[in-house]
Amino acid sequence: MNEQTTHKKRIFTRMGPLITRKDMLLACRAFLPWRWSQLRRGPHLERAIERLRLITGRKQVYLIDSARSGLLLALRSLSLEPGDEIIVQAYTCMVVLNAIRHAGGVPVFVDIDERYNIDVTKIEEAITEKTRAIIVQHTFGVLADTRTILKITLERDIIIIEDSAHIIGVKDSGTPVGTVGDIGVFSFGSEKYISTARGGAVIINNQVLLDAFETEYKQLQPLEVMKILQHLMTFIVFPLGKWMYGSIGKGILAFAARLKITARIIYPHERVGRRGSWHPSTYPNALASILIAQLDSLENSIKHRHDLTMRYLSAFRKYGISTQAMDDGTAVMQFAIEVEDPFDLLAYLNTRGIMVSDSWTGSPIVPRNVNLCKTGYLESQAPIAEHVSGHHVALPTHPNVSVEDVEWIIREVINYYNKKSEGII
Repeated sequence: MNEQTTHKKRIFTRMGPLITRKDMLLACRAFLPWRWSQLRRGPHLERAIERLRLITGRKQVYLIDSARSGLLLALRSLSLEPGDEIIVQAYTCMVVLNAIRHAGGVPVFVDIDERYNIDVTKIEEAITEKTRAIIVQHTFGVLADTRTILKITLERDIIIIEDSAHIIGVKDSGTPVGTVGDIGVFSFGSEKYISTARGGAVIINNQVLLDAFETEYKQLQPLEVMKILQHLMTFIVFPLGKWMYGSIGKGILAFAARLKITARIIYPHERVGRRGSWHPSTYPNALASILIAQLDSLENSIKHRHDLTMRYLSAFRKYGISTQAMDDGTAVMQFAIEVEDPFDLLAYLNTRGIMVSDSWTGSPIVPRNVNLCKTGYLESQAPIAEHVSGHHVALPTHPNVSVEDVEWIIREVINYYNKKSEGII
């Protein structure tokens, strides 16, 4: 009997990997008729905001339908003029660039460093008199050098926006992540550090920007009821489909997607640079109940992710497998390794029951099937980002992956290398 059949379960890094039984129960409760009036607004919203205030140490916390919408509102609050530039790293998501363009800005790309974050040594040469902001991304949860960037912009009128979509609840030299720059943006998307299928938060650390941001925020409409229901169905359909994945589960997931019963992470219109009619919107009360549950377990989740991160790091260093540079205190959203043939490894792991996401593989602007012509990115503009994206494989660290699971994943990655060297695969 092979290891795939002896291991207890399939492992997923997609399709709601963080979903727990409690999340499923909370989603089911939202469908009860007497709770329909609280789908959009209700008491969970303020409770969730209070949790986020405690975590970030900031009062100015705003819940929103997604981090991409939060970025859009943050950039709109800068009152950009035609030609104003926003510095952003290559190896980022299409929705970040959409937010820049929809706010009226022009993205200026800077290559990444060994931590997969913006290379601070290349920022000054990218700054011009039209530079209005720098988006600082903490890629996969590895902290960027935000403080050095702040020193670069100290004498200039340039806003720092922390894209903390991949991390929440940790500290950057004693300061909560997302509160070092002028504005912090968090994500509660399907595969993020914590997840309510859709959602995000914005933290305003610069009081000068507060009035402008609040003006934009107060114009938001509630998220459409149909979209709220789609996100809630994610917590029911995804676990069911994964539970029966070896039989009818794939069909359930495909059927739900085709009939739009569940929501998408990135929509077709976003892949080509367009904005949908229903976002940005306010964050719904029904998802806030799930957010509270996830925030309540955040501290334990961080400890778990740190443990798994260190296990991966120790094992792959021993075998000489390249990884994203990180220190021993890191607790990543996903653990990145670099291999020569990422899609071959992904296919191999899939046959072993390890369903690894390829969301950040194959393009410096992800996902790889976006329309690059709509991004402003030019080929060879960021060679390190292109190299990393062309060799990237992401391994899971989320709370539904156990130490035993990670030891199995490590063995299978090593097995793949051994079989590759022996010419077996």
